[in-house]
Amino acid sequence: MNNMKYLIIYAHPDSEGHCSTILSEVKKRLDEKKDEYEVIDLYKIKYDPVLTEEELYGVKQRKLTNINKQMQEKISKAERIILIYPVWWNSMPAILKGFFDRVFTSGFAFRYKPVIPSMIRTKLLMRWAFVTKFDYGIPVPLLRGKEAIVFLTTGSPKIAFFINGNRFKKVIKRDTLGFFGIKTKIYHIDNCRALNKYQIAKIKKNVKRAIN
Repeated sequence: MNNMKYLIIYAHPDSEGHCSTILSEVKKRLDEKKDEYEVIDLYKIKYDPVLTEEELYGVKQRKLTNINKQMQEKISKAERIILIYPVWWNSMPAILKGFFDRVFTSGFAFRYKPVIPSMIRTKLLMRWAFVTKFDYGIPVPLLRGKEAIVFLTTGSPKIAFFINGNRFKKVIKRDTLGFFGIKTKIYHIDNCRALNKYQIAKIKKNVKRAIN
């Protein structure tokens, strides 16, 4: 079975704007290269971002819904993942955050290995109760080998984030995708207040560079 080349995850409710223009340009470039791709439009499919009690990590009989099993299968087959979304409140839209909560689960995107081997832990517990503090384990990424391209849009110019910090980039690149072992490149489209010729040209330039 051949792997899917690209999996595009789109998270914006507006069908006309900067993000939708990015999506159209990405699809155009991939079509020109004759690369295989699939688009998951989270708003269009009305994806439910709410994590249920049955899906909690601490639940022994944790249940994964059919839709999220399908999403994991698509991610497993994809060599590259493309994320397109706006930055709201210095982070991603809630629908995309819920997608990460429900789909990139332990055992699929990451796992934990014990800090102390079980045989040694048992012996140490006989003398020191604080050993249980090390039970959580060391995180092990399970999606190494995959790559991601992230297109972010902001209404503010880049200089504003240079002054105030760009936490939204670190959250997706290091704290999220990096935690899973996915190598990520971010493209930030700023000044997204009006979709004019200048903004469209900037989008085309960034998408061309990213896909190439």
